[in-house]
Amino acid sequence: QLIKSKNKLPNKKIIEKLLQKRNLERKRKNWKLSDLLRKKLELTYQIIIKDNNDGTTTWSPKNI
Repeated sequence: QLIKSKNKLPNKKIIEKLLQKRNLERKRKNWKLSDLLRKKLELTYQIIIKDNNDGTTTWSPKNI
């Protein structure tokens, strides 16, 4: 059985806020910051981020 640390459980509000910031930076074509935010989200919250063709972004937890 896999037990996750409380610190590693994703906080949906924080993730959504950081994704909004990332999407804003993508619209501004600030690729360096948007890439940094993506990496932070993926590593800190163990999620997978998908940028869709229609301009939306979705995320899901990584399967460990």
